[in-house]
Amino acid sequence: MPNCSRTSLERTRLLQSLRLDAEAITDEEAEVLVDRDWRSRLTAAWLTGLDHRQPFPRRAG
Repeated sequence: MPNCSRTSLERTRLLQSLRLDAEAITDEEAEVLVDRDWRSRLTAAWLTGLDHRQPFPRRAG
């Protein structure tokens, strides 16, 4: 059975990538995600939450 745990380097790269995406997404793009299916809303919630955006936490839930 393979080891599924991430290495520290993999985890760091993933978090850096998420942080960059959270900073890069525009409010308009996030609104498009919020208006779609549950997966898109969840993505918008994560990205806007990581970037500490105020208008979205109430809508994305």
